[in-house]
Amino acid sequence: MMVPDPWKAAQAAKRVAKAVVKSQPLLVSQAVVDARQRACRACDRYLPNSGQCGVCTCVISLKSQLTTESCPHPEGGKWPVCS
Repeated sequence: MMVPDPWKAAQAAKRVAKAVVKSQPLLVSQAVVDARQRACRACDRYLPNSGQCGVCTCVISLKSQLTTESCPHPEGGKWPVCS
């Protein structure tokens, strides 16, 4: 398992805190989680042994649940647009 990047983790925590302060929802639907995780597992940057993103080092099973997060793939986000 790669150690998550502390700077990126802090930025993610900041986004979550802002959403909480604004009373915005934090979790996406299970359908969105499933779609995001399928996209990650099919990605060339996915690290299957640890379940992490090779770009941001986040744990996909956690990151994919949050409304505040997006795919960091350098060639453009790989997550489907979901509402």
